Amino acid sequence: FSETLANIGGDGNSFGWQKISQWEDGTTRKIGTNPRSEGSIFTGVSICNFASFALYDGLSRKLQSIDLDVVKLYSDFRAEDWNNPNHQPQEWDHELVKITLRDTGEIFFLDPTYKQINHNVEEPILVVPENKLTEFYKDRQKRQPESILNRKDEILKELEPWGLSKEQYQTLVETLFF
Repeated sequence: FSETLANIGGDGNSFGWQKISQWEDGTTRKIGTNPRSEGSIFTGVSICNFASFALYDGLSRKLQSIDLDVVKLYSDFRAEDWNNPNHQPQEWDHELVKITLRDTGEIFFLDPTYKQINHNVEEPILVVPENKLTEFYKDRQKRQPESILNRKDEILKELEPWGLSKEQYQTLVETLFF
C-alpha cells in the first residue's frame, strides 16, 4: 500500500514528497520537492485524504467485525520539534481511518501518512489507540476527530485536477486485497 502510494505521489506530481533539513535555530524544515530529487523522502504530505479513503475502501471490503470511518483531526505537523523551545506550532488538518471494534467498542486510528507529521516514524501505516491521540497529534484546542466519509466523492473529485486519478485510487485500493 505505502509503496504504491509513494509511486502515485510521484507520478507526474510531487504529492507526498518532501525534503527535510534544519533551520538555523535547529527546528525542522520540511518543503515539498520533486520525488526524483536528491534527498527527497516520501512522507505522504498533501495526500492523507486520498490515502485514508483508499485504506477505508480496501479494508471495508475485507473486514467484517469492525466499523470504519474516515475522520479529520488537527495536528502540529512538526512532531520532531515538539520538545524544542524554538518550535513554532504549524497546525493543519489531517485525515486518517477510525476503526471501532464491534465486540469491545475499542477505538483505534490508522494513519497511512503519519510520516508527514513525524518523518522519523518507521511504520508505513501507524496504529494509534484512541487514548494516545494527543500524544501523536498535538491539537492544542483538543478538538474531537470529525467524520468526513460523507464527503469522500467530493474530496476525491477535487483531487483529480491535481493529478490524482480514479484509476490511481483504484490501484491503491486493490493493494489491500489480501
